[in-house]
Amino acid sequence: MLNNISTKVKLLILPITFIFIVIVSSLVFSYFNGISEKRIHVAVETDVFIQKVLKGRISVYQFLRSPNNQTANKVREDFKSLDNQVKNLIPLLDNTENQRLAKDILSLSQEYIVKFNNFAPEKITNFEKGIKEDTPRILSIIKQMVQTGLKLEKELSKINENAIKQKEDASETMNSVLIAIALVSIILFLTFSILLSNQILKSIRNFQNGLLSFFMYVNKESDHVEFLDDSSKDEFGVMAKEVNKNIK
Repeated sequence: MLNNISTKVKLLILPITFIFIVIVSSLVFSYFNGISEKRIHVAVETDVFIQKVLKGRISVYQFLRSPNNQTANKVREDFKSLDNQVKNLIPLLDNTENQRLAKDILSLSQEYIVKFNNFAPEKITNFEKGIKEDTPRILSIIKQMVQTGLKLEKELSKINENAIKQKEDASETMNSVLIAIALVSIILFLTFSILLSNQILKSIRNFQNGLLSFFMYVNKESDHVEFLDDSSKDEFGVMAKEVNKNIK
């Protein structure tokens, strides 16, 4: 096949192959780097969720110590902020397990606030009346909130672990693919280099041998002359045809 290609084109094969490999490597890196960056963002966001839940539960503790509308609204704002961030993160999740966990977190957060709203007005009213002892109803709701909060933290821990693992998997996959591309590139370059050098050297030797035979005949050093191999369509084949015309 290489016999039918000009020397100029043969010499262009290596730089063209190099450019092609660079483009493919860039595209692969860009693709996997994008996935890795997205998963890093998800991992960071899940860390923020854990901090927000902790902040929200501290706000609940502050409310229990000083029940009033200001501390109650602080609790609601903290969990509303968490809900909004979870809603914004769900479209970025590319794993069904994480999507399910995010929806569960959202549901548990909303459930936590519903329970809080069920006792907060009564707690504020009792505190304003000087009643510091919690009623059995309030204690029961607070107990339920503790259980919901524990579930919420457990789900947040799971999604955070999954996000970190996916981030690491994406980085490992990107590294593996880039190493594979590097190995294939080396093999291709070596193969093309050997094939091209052998083909060019073969053409040069054929032309050299034919030309020497011709001059030996011209100088009466030989009584016969062999035609040059002009089967190739590169520059050496063209020159060989010209020499063969003179021999004839």
